[in-house]
Amino acid sequence: MKKIGILFLILFIFNPVFSQTNQIQVIAWNGVPSGFTNPNTYQQLVNAGITINHVGFHSLNDAVKALDLAEKNGIKLLLNCPEMFDAPEETARRMMNHPGLAGYFLADEPGVKEFETLKRIHRQISSVDNKHLFYINLFPIDASTELLGTNSYKSYIEQFFKNFNLKIYSFDFYPIYNGVVKPNWYSNLEIFSEYTKNKGAHFWAFAKTTSYSDQNEKITIEDLRLQAFTNLAYGAQGIQYFTYWMPEKGYFNGPINSKGIKQSGYDNVSIISDEIKSVSPVFYNSRVEKVYHTEQTEGTTLFKNNFLELKLNYGKNLLISRISNGNNRYIVFVNKDLANVNNVSISSKIDFNIVNKNRSTIPFKKNVSKTFSIGKGDLLILKY
Repeated sequence: MKKIGILFLILFIFNPVFSQTNQIQVIAWNGVPSGFTNPNTYQQLVNAGITINHVGFHSLNDAVKALDLAEKNGIKLLLNCPEMFDAPEETARRMMNHPGLAGYFLADEPGVKEFETLKRIHRQISSVDNKHLFYINLFPIDASTELLGTNSYKSYIEQFFKNFNLKIYSFDFYPIYNGVVKPNWYSNLEIFSEYTKNKGAHFWAFAKTTSYSDQNEKITIEDLRLQAFTNLAYGAQGIQYFTYWMPEKGYFNGPINSKGIKQSGYDNVSIISDEIKSVSPVFYNSRVEKVYHTEQTEGTTLFKNNFLELKLNYGKNLLISRISNGNNRYIVFVNKDLANVNNVSISSKIDFNIVNKNRSTIPFKKNVSKTFSIGKGDLLILKY
């Protein structure tokens, strides 16, 4: 069933085909597999609000069929096939002008020992095509040093950013299990936000849309909201659904099962995709100035209620992000509480506009106090 957040009680309808420009990207990680490449499954991608499909293909010919369908449906594909690694330059020459191509998927969770090989492949492909993005997804902060191939996560990240100049960086972290949030998720976001900002680049982050290893775990729409909006508040320019299409074994309650049949999770990701699209004008190509937390959280900055623009009279378990985008500035509040609606009292010191999810605005005048009810995992956006 479709649920509407308490803060935003407005029904909004959008064209189902996402524009690839001026848009937060929504990525189907483990998307439609090659054996199911057909108009129906690609229409399902579109209806779910997906802008980029990713899956490994058995051959370049299989990938081309998917690229053609992606183009027809107004979405794109991350290329991942054996020919990319066996004949990088030749593959890039063949594919670089295809309108359905988003970029090249080089690796998932590489250790330091794999960096040199990836640098070579990156160099070979980019010598032919340096316009499309190159995708390498990194380990999360809680990965073991054995997996990282170095003695700390800091060293792992530093070595990667030193060796790769990419348009988009990515890391995976699945922060919620049965309504409980891992606190070091925020530390990981702090690290990635800072490193990509210093690089003049962007990053993509994940939303866990499928349960793995626990068939009794239910992933709620509130879980998805918290993941999507927290990532956006930290500056993410893409939200990756893991997974869109469930593998045959060990994965449960996701959007599409291994036989291509829609599950209950499909409706939830469709709703969240719409909500991501609706707030894209705020977050797309934005600059995160600073993120604060109302309670002490590992690796983050504590909110001290000293903003010149407003005073927080009451509110707890909040993430507060200061964002600039062109001539506009925003203060974004995310309710980190997955169990309760957050009643927040704010006194304005300047004139604001409240930005709703249907992109309408409501004036919030200077020297006025208002109470807002922010739904579980939801957000409040103030523009000035």
